[in-house]
Amino acid sequence: MVDLSAPGSDATAEAPGSDDPMIGEVSEGRVLRTILTRTPAGRDALLGPGDDAAVVAAPSGSVVATTDTLVEGPDFRAAWSSGYDLGWKAAAVNLADIAAMGARPTALLVALAVPKDRRLSFIAALADGFRDACAALAPGCAVVGGDLTVSATLMIAVTALGDLEGRSAVTRSGARVGDDIAIAGEMGVAGHGLS
Repeated sequence: MVDLSAPGSDATAEAPGSDDPMIGEVSEGRVLRTILTRTPAGRDALLGPGDDAAVVAAPSGSVVATTDTLVEGPDFRAAWSSGYDLGWKAAAVNLADIAAMGARPTALLVALAVPKDRRLSFIAALADGFRDACAALAPGCAVVGGDLTVSATLMIAVTALGDLEGRSAVTRSGARVGDDIAIAGEMGVAGHGLS
């Protein structure tokens, strides 16, 4: 079984300090630099962040795409979750969907809606969680772009792309009696954090 929990998540510091401004106190450029310096380009990224869209190689011509959104309140409690943990979780759930379809994850697009009073160190830890989840669960996959805005509620929306590498997609409708079923981690664990 693959453990999708974030290793070393308690090691990432998010303590406020004089060089740790709130999001509302810095430019969008500074927030983006904080993220981009922590998330290196993936091997399939032909054009990464900085343009209107990313360009990702798809040698087989078949791309698998998925998206999941995590919203503070219904999906997680910020008081109980570090930025690192949330970055790891947001990446892991999307990477798992791509892998479940039989594809190799190639790229993530991350859209963040962040309250103005959130510290920049939280964003740094979030980016570290994305980077480390990609490295551990899908080597070569990386954040290649996204969007950033200010919101009253923290929201993390991730779109993941994957390459089927010439294979057919593994679909739910293709399941047959007698097929093996595999799970990663413990079922229902994510919901325990909200109960």
